[in-house]
Amino acid sequence: MKDTVRIIHMGDLHLDSPFSSLGVDKSEIRRRELRATFTSIMYYIKEVAADIVLISGDLFDDGFANAETAELICSQFAALPNCRFVISPGNHDPYTRGSIYASKKLPKNVCVFSSEGLQRFVFEDINTEVYGWAFCS
Repeated sequence: MKDTVRIIHMGDLHLDSPFSSLGVDKSEIRRRELRATFTSIMYYIKEVAADIVLISGDLFDDGFANAETAELICSQFAALPNCRFVISPGNHDPYTRGSIYASKKLPKNVCVFSSEGLQRFVFEDINTEVYGWAFCS
């Protein structure tokens, strides 16, 4: 069992947000910047050997997220198999029947809260429990 647990928290990244008020060119630049930010965070997680990453909602904007973003998310999480990603879906990326969270495409090291009632994930090897819930609509 580990003496310390390294936890990183992030939220409200809003990948694929339309940024419609910025215009077509600037909104596309902003979306690329957010993807780069996500990739940089994943690099940092690897650098510090984080045990758990808590994602507190709105990782992406559900109505606008595309397959490329889903693939990016899945591949980045899979590239860090020793880290657990615990996601609490937010109001912009709720846990719904058609969401990426319910698709069974996420790697095994990703845990997603799937109810508006309190749930928990237990990680016995690091003596840690994480509690949370999800937006489901």
